[in-house]
Amino acid sequence: MQQVGLVGKDYNYIITSLDLHTIDLDIFKWAGTNITGVRLVNTESEHYREIMELMLAIKKEEEEEAYRPFTYDEQRRKRRNISSTLKSEDLGSNKIMSATSGRKTYSKRELQNKEGSRIIPPVEAMLIYDAVVLAAQALHSLSHVNPKQINCLMRSAWESGYSVINYMKMSEFYGLTGEVKFDNEGFRTDVALDIIELTQSGLHVKGNWSTYGGVNIQYPEPETDLTEATDDLRNTTFVVIIALTHPYGMLKESKYTLVGNDRFEGFGIDLIHELSEMTGFNYTFRVQEDKSSGNPTTLPNGTRVWNGMIGEVLAGRADLAIADITITREREHDVDFTMPFMSLGISILYRQPRAAPPSLFSFLSPFSYEVWGYMLSAYLGVSFLLYLMARISPPEWTNPYACIEEPVELENQFSLSNSLWFTIGSLMQQGSEIAPIAVSTRLVAAIWWFFTLIMVSSYTANLAAFLTIEQKVSLFDNVQELADQEVIKYGAKRGGSTANFFRDSHDPTYKKMWEFMSSHPEVMTDSNEVGVDRVDSTTDYAFLSESTSIEYETERRCNLYKVGRELDEKGYGIAMRQNSTYRNVLSRSVVKLQEGGQLDELKKKWWKEKRGGGSCLESPSGGAEDLGLDNVGGVFVVLLGGCIFATFLAFGELSFAIYMMEDKESFKEEFKKELKFIMKCSGTSKPRKIPSISSSTSSNPSVRSKSRSASRSRTSTVRTPNFSLQFP
Repeated sequence: MQQVGLVGKDYNYIITSLDLHTIDLDIFKWAGTNITGVRLVNTESEHYREIMELMLAIKKEEEEEAYRPFTYDEQRRKRRNISSTLKSEDLGSNKIMSATSGRKTYSKRELQNKEGSRIIPPVEAMLIYDAVVLAAQALHSLSHVNPKQINCLMRSAWESGYSVINYMKMSEFYGLTGEVKFDNEGFRTDVALDIIELTQSGLHVKGNWSTYGGVNIQYPEPETDLTEATDDLRNTTFVVIIALTHPYGMLKESKYTLVGNDRFEGFGIDLIHELSEMTGFNYTFRVQEDKSSGNPTTLPNGTRVWNGMIGEVLAGRADLAIADITITREREHDVDFTMPFMSLGISILYRQPRAAPPSLFSFLSPFSYEVWGYMLSAYLGVSFLLYLMARISPPEWTNPYACIEEPVELENQFSLSNSLWFTIGSLMQQGSEIAPIAVSTRLVAAIWWFFTLIMVSSYTANLAAFLTIEQKVSLFDNVQELADQEVIKYGAKRGGSTANFFRDSHDPTYKKMWEFMSSHPEVMTDSNEVGVDRVDSTTDYAFLSESTSIEYETERRCNLYKVGRELDEKGYGIAMRQNSTYRNVLSRSVVKLQEGGQLDELKKKWWKEKRGGGSCLESPSGGAEDLGLDNVGGVFVVLLGGCIFATFLAFGELSFAIYMMEDKESFKEEFKKELKFIMKCSGTSKPRKIPSISSSTSSNPSVRSKSRSASRSRTSTVRTPNFSLQFP
């Protein structure tokens, strides 16, 4: 969980298993994660401690006698000793007298942390223990038991079986799993569970739940005995050891000769000053020359010794140590830490990505290939639709010769090539001398112009972004890509917490990276400064370090940046000797500074303002992205809807023109003729329909004149505004 970033103050876990007390939770104490669970066993009870002492002693005897052969007499004597031990146990009072007499008494800490002897049985084993005690009590309560040979094939029940069961139902005692009590049906009653929560000092009872009382959450008062003894630190002087690592501890830049504490400045210096103002202690700074936080070394006799700042604290030459000291489980084993004053994680430091070379077809970048394809389809589709609409709409068939009042043929300006030219002209923001006449074709043209307006504007705006924002090429974007490639080398500070993280990790990616670093010692550095300088001077090296150190460097070296997210979550704390009486008051003061925002102000001061901070403006995270269909899909919908509406309008115009004809066949037949002509999709002219005149009227000139006049009259009535088709 810690390696994949699933711990921290923003995470809450409820553990439903009753074996939470058997899990080693030391690595989660300082993460700030809320871990809550329940337990059936009270590990603080005297009865539990006595049983654990007995199990620890038995295990020790078994380990001592594991390789020593036993004689038959020794085995019989051992069985008699165990039998006498069980007989002397007072099952009713829950006291193991002879089993623990003469044995060493272990504290809870010794029982849990004794090297090689960690015995924390699961709940299942403790339930079995209580069940055996219950059966033993029931058998002990029987006044007389008749031994009977047992045969698995026998169908008859044991005559004393019901008596044993009844005694079990009536038994009441306090076992490892709490009060053991049954109802008439043999179900356990009065079951109670402790609600436990992980704190910095381990699992603590937060409340309880029982079958008879429900949930009862208790928030215990903070311990006041230690607080009252340590809150007043006015007469205390601490020797604080620091390391001259930016920005936690630095020498002041001054033209005067400074002495004492005035020589130093930095985040850690200001933090100690704030704590001193709150609690009243005095302090004197000492400098750790090698800047090492501390690493353990195991001597031949098994003793573990520390160097660096932690070694100074353990040796008593310093009371407090403050720098970029990471709180780790290994360090917590020998020293105590305050609450973390800064949260961080491991990150990757690398040079800024190189600018991508310009592409020959970069003008296509504003739109995705999908959008370009849709635009081409829209162009061809609208052109063909405009061609069909013009053939359908009667007003588009006009007299090509203005001097001829009664032409034989009518022409249509929207041939297929002219339709393609009209749409491409508007798309390219150029004009064409073709103008639609019918309402339907004008509607198609208007919708197409609206479409081109949006698309051209979007293209122009995004093209400007592509030309002004520098496109960069990154060789890797996360730790997985860094581990998979072979061009860029990577390393960390030798012996630091970052290197130890990869060394102890079980994640396949991190194990692979540690194998590379351990097999190439040249990629490891002696300090963070050396690693940062190496990244700055070459293009084939990445440095793994704490995110806070990387943020400090990227604020001052503009050609460096942090790659990806943090690999874990941890914190920096103030180190001190174990069981220090002033640990709690310092931790509370750190929390108050954090809640009041002073720690954020200090970080802003030393990261972004002092010593060249803020010189690098935050650059855009990347270039402009090409517009996809999700960005411009709406304008395609408008175009499609307008074309569909225009199609219906064109057929409406055709139907109206046929309906207004005086001399015609049936409406259906005339409509079929028009559709057949339209669907031929050939030619831009068609015959003009002239009214038929009978032969009798044609022989008489006066009648012929009247007929011509009537024909003109009919023509004028049929030629409604914008309609140029002439029908008989």
